[in-house]
Amino acid sequence: MAISDQTIFSAAPLFFRHKTEGYFDPEDVFTEEHHALRTELGLPKYVQERRYPPIHTWGIECLDAWLEIVLDAVTTIEAALHEMEAAGVAVEDLPGCFQIKDKFGGLRLYWRAGKTAPTAQTQAVRDAVAQAEARVLGLRRRVP
Repeated sequence: MAISDQTIFSAAPLFFRHKTEGYFDPEDVFTEEHHALRTELGLPKYVQERRYPPIHTWGIECLDAWLEIVLDAVTTIEAALHEMEAAGVAVEDLPGCFQIKDKFGGLRLYWRAGKTAPTAQTQAVRDAVAQAEARVLGLRRRVP
């Protein structure tokens, strides 16, 4: 049976929760100097737009052969998120995925945690992502 994006999203609702909550890129911020320059140039005031993360716009952008690896990783991550939540981490501070894609022939799984998420607890997410990326590299090395 083929694994679909929806199968992966359904396996990890906490990890892919940003779809329903909206999305703001925290790095997408203008300083007062930027606003002054825009005013000087006659441009309207910059307003950060609410939008969905790329994963819910374009889906999972990798080879179908890698989807089982992605599913394994997000299942492991989802279990870690439930443990973090049980330990008292607020849902909004849990790591959330915003993009999974093939980049330079390797798997890239991009995620972000809230500012108050404990680094020690997010280590399980980093480990699962690193393991998935390594598994894909292992597959690529076996292909002639």
